[in-house]
Amino acid sequence: MTWISIKEKLPAENQPVLLYNINSDPDTVYGLLDNYLVSALTTKNGQPEWEDHLAAPQSLTNYTHWMPLPEPPRSEDEHARAIQMVADSIVSHHIPNDSRLNEFSFRIIVEGQAYEVSYKKDADGYWAFTRYK
Repeated sequence: MTWISIKEKLPAENQPVLLYNINSDPDTVYGLLDNYLVSALTTKNGQPEWEDHLAAPQSLTNYTHWMPLPEPPRSEDEHARAIQMVADSIVSHHIPNDSRLNEFSFRIIVEGQAYEVSYKKDADGYWAFTRYK
C-alpha cells in the first residue's frame, strides 16, 4: 500500500483509513503519534471532515495523506482449525492402501487457498492430523 495525497484523491465516505500528517513534529513521542490517525471521511453541514472518535472532527487540512487499512489478521488458531476440519472430513478418501505406511499427505483447498495436509499413525494405529503447509 502506498500513501495517497488528499490533494490527489479522497477516500470513499465512511471508509476507514490511516491518515498521516506530514507537517506534524516527529521529534517528540506525542508529535510522532499525532502524525497518524485512523479515521473515516464524513460530511457535516456540506463540509468534508475526518471523523475522530476521540476528539472533535478534524479538518481535511490537518492530515496530508491517507491509505486504506489492511485486512485485519485472522486468528491462526481459527485458520488452523478450519483447515483441519476440512482435512478430517475427507481424510478417509485419501488413506493409502499400503498398511506399512506410517504417514501420508494430500492437497486440499480451503477458502480459495491450497494446502498440503499431513497425517501420521498414532500409537493405536489411527490416522492423526499432524500439520499443514
